[in-house]
Formats: sequence, structure tokens, C-alpha cells
Amino acid sequence: CFSSRRRHTRYISVTGVQTCALPIYTTAAAALAPYMLMRKSLAEANERPQGSWRHLSAAMDSAVLDLAQPGRGLAAVALGGYGREQLCVHSDIDLMLLVASDSTTVPPIFRALWDGGLVVGHAVRTPPQAGQAASERTDTMCSLLDARLIGGDEALFEALLGSVEGALNSTDLR
Repeated sequence: CFSSRRRHTRYISVTGVQTCALPIYTTAAAALAPYMLMRKSLAEANERPQGSWRHLSAAMDSAVLDLAQPGRGLAAVALGGYGREQLCVHSDIDLMLLVASDSTTVPPIFRALWDGGLVVGHAVRTPPQAGQAASERTDTMCSLLDARLIGGDEALFEALLGSVEGALNSTDLR
């Protein structure tokens, strides 16, 4: 967890994965500030500069890295339009935290994004769980085809790509 002070940390469980609360909510606001300011200025502008979607994606990447602090056993993965680096002013943020096992402790990044007023498509999965979900749901498969590693465990991300490829090859797409 982020805090060594036990009184500032609460643990909750989301779909069997243990998460810990951010110790100070200003941390989330500070991490999201560059993205939120860029988004607001683009929303107020009459025209969109070419490539603004890439700048928005880069700003969100920075916030995700600050909030999730992915490392060994944890990877932050952008999906869908965010994975393609095509965030628009009112785009949702499709984000998956890829974990090594169901017992991996993950930061409560989704809550921080929701508290920031963002619409978040979210998942916390292991690579095999992601492959299984991709084989069961076409919308999940489509978003995983645009998966992009933001940061964290590259071996987990490679395992995800293998699981998605396996699901794609084994699924009847007629």
C-alpha cells in the first residue's frame, strides 16, 4: 500500500482482489490535474488541434502511472480508444489492471478516477481470466485487441497477449 501509517489505509475486496485505499485524496487530484486541465481547455476551444487525442492519452498515462504505481506482479493496460491513444474530450477511460494472481494487492485507482468525475471502463484480471473473458464476449475481445501497456510487469502483458491470441484462434467468429 502507499501509506506506512495504518490509520490512513483501508482494505477492501473487489471481485476477490484485495485493494488498498489511497492514503490522501489530494494525491489523486494532483495526479489527475494535468489531464483534467487539458481536457477542460480542449472542451472550451472551438477547434481541436491535430493530435490532441495523443496528448490527452499521454496525460492520462501519467496519471495512471502516478496512481497505480505498477511494478512486478501488476501492469496497467489501456484498452479500446485509450489503448489506441485516441482519447477525446468526453471519452471514457478503458483501463485494466493486470495481476499475477487473485491475491495481488492493487491500488484503488478506479475510485480515484471516478472521484475525478471520469467515466471508467474497468477490470482487474489475470492473463488467463482476460483470455477467458475475451473468448466469451465479443466486446471484451475487441477492446483487448487494442491493448497497450502503460506501465508495470511486461511479462504479464506478454502473457495477456498470448491469452488473447489463444482466445482469438479458438473462437468461432462467424
